[in-house]
Amino acid sequence: MSKQQLSRREFLRLSALAAAGATVAHWGLADAYAASQPMDALTRQAPLAEPVTLDVVHDAPEYDNPYRQIFDLFEDENPGVKINLLSHSEDGQPAYAAKIAGGYCPAMETLSAIYNQTRITAENYQNYVDLSTIDYPYWDLITFDAKNSWTEMYGLPGPRMLSPFLGWVNTWCYHVDLMEKAGLDPRKNVKTWDDLLLWLDEGTKWAKSPDSGVEYFWDQGWLPDWFGTSITMDHIPLAFPDGQRDRQVACWTGQVKFNAPDSPYRHVFEFFKMAYDKGWIPRQFWTREWETDMEATYSAKKAAVQLHGPWIWDKAVATDATAQQLGFPSTPPAEGQTQWMQWISDLEIDSSPSALAFVIRSCNEQSPNYPLVKQLFIWWHSPDIVRLRSEALGAVPAMKIDPPPDIKAPQYLGIVKEIDTPGGLYENVKYEVRPSGESVMAAKRIPGSPGVWDYESGNNAKYWADLMEGKITVQEVLDMAQKNWEISYQLD
Repeated sequence: MSKQQLSRREFLRLSALAAAGATVAHWGLADAYAASQPMDALTRQAPLAEPVTLDVVHDAPEYDNPYRQIFDLFEDENPGVKINLLSHSEDGQPAYAAKIAGGYCPAMETLSAIYNQTRITAENYQNYVDLSTIDYPYWDLITFDAKNSWTEMYGLPGPRMLSPFLGWVNTWCYHVDLMEKAGLDPRKNVKTWDDLLLWLDEGTKWAKSPDSGVEYFWDQGWLPDWFGTSITMDHIPLAFPDGQRDRQVACWTGQVKFNAPDSPYRHVFEFFKMAYDKGWIPRQFWTREWETDMEATYSAKKAAVQLHGPWIWDKAVATDATAQQLGFPSTPPAEGQTQWMQWISDLEIDSSPSALAFVIRSCNEQSPNYPLVKQLFIWWHSPDIVRLRSEALGAVPAMKIDPPPDIKAPQYLGIVKEIDTPGGLYENVKYEVRPSGESVMAAKRIPGSPGVWDYESGNNAKYWADLMEGKITVQEVLDMAQKNWEISYQLD
């Protein structure tokens, strides 16, 4: 029997057997997909009259391998179609934005490909296809109102992006062997904010000892949006009773001033100023490159600890497949705070810091390949493919999928599955799932304004540096934030 006469299920089964455990099956994605499909669903489409290449662009190169394998399935089901998978990191975003400005039109891309904090607003929504027009059949399977939420926020037809995943989680993560070498056990001993500060202090002292073998205990680099969005700004305050989400949102909606004595954001700057003064983070960390300095140092085990999302876990394993990592929730409660809270990013409705939301640019609507582009987008967001993406990347789906994904990604196994889950090590820790103040007020942002933290311009590096070096005070930073808010949002 020729290969062409085999059903796809049989071909995949025989290929996997022939590989005898080698890398043909890679992550097992092909077999997992084949096993999930009814036999008649695996019939290949008739070849196209002329070959077609569709560019797909994303900004998480660490996911190139699983993405490539998943798109291979689409190519196999659609002879004549080639998916040209392209990727870049943060440092490649300016060049990509320039390419888009020059008329480049990929078939599909991550919203964050041009900039991490790209937000679809009334100013730019027409650059993206209205996804309510593409006959996407799975809206009812998504566990939040992905079809209507953007329209409710902005009063315009949409949605214009899709991410059928829950938010990503930012926790402490560490190399197990280095933590053992340091003689520290944060999972056992860090239960309060004071415990966390003691752990950072003791770990830093160990890192500076001659036989530690590391350059840093906690390494920190710089991204403007990391130090100007909810990732950090709404994250650290969750340790404190006056820093919870309701008080954060109250600042953004004008009920509490950003520079008030009890501002929730005071905790962010006081914590990092303490960390800097005590030597817990590198000198002039705002000059350290995110990937080539900070992430590379951790991946090479020259730093023991990161405060990071899932990407660093994956990069460490990519560098050393034997790397053992664990984590713990990032903001143990300070005095007066009874509930341990854990930050999680907002559901992705108008922005996508996770790099998981995809869009179709409107320029595709004039392309003869537009029907195929829509087919690809729907396939990429179908339950079985979302399952594969979830298993490969470790992202928890916000979609009803039967059977559910078997997630084995490093961050998921190392900490996420333990949080806010019955029987988990941190089952009593709660995720803060309410939307951030920046998201609540996104539709009221005045175009061209600096925003509260002025991160889009990169100007936040200056005031962070000045604060760390003692040139300005925490109060002066908060005064600036309040003034920025007043010129950046239209309340009525």
